[in-house]
Amino acid sequence: MSEAFRSAVAFRNDICDTVSQLQQRFTRPLPNGATVFVTGTEAVYRLAKSLGDGFDDLATADLVVIPSDGTDARWVMEDISGGSPWYAVITAAAVANVTPGGVSTWRALGSTPATFTLDAGPASAFSLDPTTSLLTYDGVPRLYMARAIVSVETAAGADDFVNAALSYNNDIPAGSTAAHRAAGEQSVGVPDGGTSLIVTQRRVLLNPTSTLRLMLRDTSSAVISALFFSLSLEPL
Repeated sequence: MSEAFRSAVAFRNDICDTVSQLQQRFTRPLPNGATVFVTGTEAVYRLAKSLGDGFDDLATADLVVIPSDGTDARWVMEDISGGSPWYAVITAAAVANVTPGGVSTWRALGSTPATFTLDAGPASAFSLDPTTSLLTYDGVPRLYMARAIVSVETAAGADDFVNAALSYNNDIPAGSTAAHRAAGEQSVGVPDGGTSLIVTQRRVLLNPTSTLRLMLRDTSSAVISALFFSLSLEPL
């Protein structure tokens, strides 16, 4: 058995005290996907041997650790204290008077300006436009389950059916009318002056500059008088 192979087996799973010690790990003999638990941060890091320097700006938040051996390998944080640091949630407390875009016409949540907030998730990996609700991903490529929970309310005298879906990289263009079942499109009837809940989800592969946004359409011209929503991103 070669020494390199012995090292690869011995250090596929390892432990160290600090991020600085992790930086000093010699990555060349290690297999891609080797993991190290750092006790100081209570975080697990996974080795990506060919990641390169494209995500080195995430090192300031210790989401990526740059080895000192000069290779293209990077240590990527997988979880911290048992939870994923790549999990994210955006919310809007209330969006009033969401204007219809025409019967069965898709419009973006955020076409009526409101205040949207990133309630969870690293700002170095997710950027959110607080007015338009457009979420942009800037982290390492990952498969996610995106899930939106939407509460919609109509004014008295305005029954409505509201459809919601998640637009990934603008694959549901505003102004279009096509159905998007593969994008998780769901429909709910909203009674006269009442409130209904929509839950929609889809799996997406997020790469740098990937975007997500909640899209809505109505089957009537009723105005949504209030809307509450949250969008969560859970890495798979």
